[in-house]
Amino acid sequence: TLNILNSYLEKDSRIKVIDKPNGGVSSARNAGLKILTGEYVTFIDSDDYVEKDYVKTMYEALVSENVDIVRCSHSIKGNSACNSFKYTVENAESAFCMKTYVSYVWCSLYKKKLLFDTNNKKIYFDERLLVGEDGLFNGIVCGNSKTYLFIIDALYHKTNIENSLSNSWTEEKFFYYIRSREILRKYYNNKEFKNSYNCATIQYYYALKNTYYDAFKLGRKKFLNLIKHIRKSVKKEFFNILKMKFGLMVNLQFLKIILGVKI
Repeated sequence: TLNILNSYLEKDSRIKVIDKPNGGVSSARNAGLKILTGEYVTFIDSDDYVEKDYVKTMYEALVSENVDIVRCSHSIKGNSACNSFKYTVENAESAFCMKTYVSYVWCSLYKKKLLFDTNNKKIYFDERLLVGEDGLFNGIVCGNSKTYLFIIDALYHKTNIENSLSNSWTEEKFFYYIRSREILRKYYNNKEFKNSYNCATIQYYYALKNTYYDAFKLGRKKFLNLIKHIRKSVKKEFFNILKMKFGLMVNLQFLKIILGVKI
């Protein structure tokens, strides 16, 4: 593979090849972000592939519509998934909490200016997380965005690898998922970003709820420690949860978690 990459390097001086030990997906992406010189960035996971006009189509859509982020439809074994619509929000702080917020970064094109936090430091993927790093990254980056464009063309093709970390269910994976939302919530824990903090809190609460459901479905005994952790976290946050605009049904579901009722 390295020889193939180097052959392209000889053909096009714009291409840069990084040869480094395998440190995981976040480490690989961060290595690319550190040498980023262009005004736009996209991520393509290993084993996935894109259409020949992927970058061209995404770039032209971003420029012509003057948006911050473009996302395209993708396919998984030929199944299309995504609708086409433009979403604009007036308040950039709450952007990541809208329908435009997704937990993955592939099939997206970002303006480089979004990759800096409130202290003007470049945003990187959290290499401590084996799962949930995409959602954390998007939660911060989308908070810097005002406009989005979704295009229906399936330009990105996802390859599912059996028994991969993303397709396997372990207690460790669930904990990483919850942890990523905890970090996002902490990031916006500032009076100046109250709206974003509320959105991050919603993401955290739903991570607890969804993980609880999945753990029960996959076997209560197998994930007993995880379920105990979630029940303890929900109990601690319960009165804050009641203040959030989840709706009566969702609040009842959180109450079931505290009582240990099977969903």
